[in-house]
Amino acid sequence: MHDDDLVLVHKAIGEPKAQLIKTLLEDFGIPVSLESQVPPSILPITFDGLSEIRILVLPKDKQQAQEIIRDYFEEPITD
Repeated sequence: MHDDDLVLVHKAIGEPKAQLIKTLLEDFGIPVSLESQVPPSILPITFDGLSEIRILVLPKDKQQAQEIIRDYFEEPITD
């Protein structure tokens, strides 16, 4: 799975929430990649979106992933 092939399905604030969503999607058989601008070891706190984690999946899994996020967490944020 290459990052060039992936699409954004949600943005989570903070590594813990992103990891929960990743684990949930993987439990449904959806491969997930997490992407962040700042490594948590450098800045482990939320500061003006710097701890925003982008949750990416294959295009074929986008709709199912967003439905799972909606059912278990919240309306998917992709803006």
